[in-house]
Amino acid sequence: MKMKSLILIVGALLPFLSLAQDNHRFVEVRGEVDYENQIDKYQAKISITANEYYAYEEDKATLEDLEKTFFEVMEKNGFEKGQFVKSDEPILGVQEKQLVYVFETASEADFVKFNNLKNTKGTAKYDNKVFYKPLDNPDEIIAEALEDAKKQAVVIAKAMRKKLGDIISVSDAYNSVRSESYYAGINKNTYRLLARFEVE
Repeated sequence: MKMKSLILIVGALLPFLSLAQDNHRFVEVRGEVDYENQIDKYQAKISITANEYYAYEEDKATLEDLEKTFFEVMEKNGFEKGQFVKSDEPILGVQEKQLVYVFETASEADFVKFNNLKNTKGTAKYDNKVFYKPLDNPDEIIAEALEDAKKQAVVIAKAMRKKLGDIISVSDAYNSVRSESYYAGINKNTYRLLARFEVE
């Protein structure tokens, strides 16, 4: 009895479901375009702490000695002391006295060279990042993404045996990326938007 009632209810709903589909007057599609990021700068952090320098207690260098050695090696390899800015940021899990420096450069070659240098006693490099400039041509990128969305909407409308009409709305699904972890050779991002078109 229950099954029979369920069949009757579903049968009664079918005309309404068909009507809802027939009255569907829009299609919603995503448009996207890849673009190249413009690099602003590269950044790395360096910690200097006796915790990173394993030796017998009587042979341990002072923090000042470790700092001095680090900058001597940097200068021998072409890096100036002014390129390193002292930071007050603590390193989690390190209880001993420590120093943190931030290295910044606009040159990827210098950034790679710095990271390829062997760590001096008591030092560790971490948190490599790349920072991007604001987009120079956001209007062009948006227009390309919108054109991509329209191409997809035309295909869908054709499959529905309808004609594509005017655009109803656009929502920007893009979050500007100002910085992210550095990976060599990766310098692209994707702009995405969601567009709704009328169909006739």
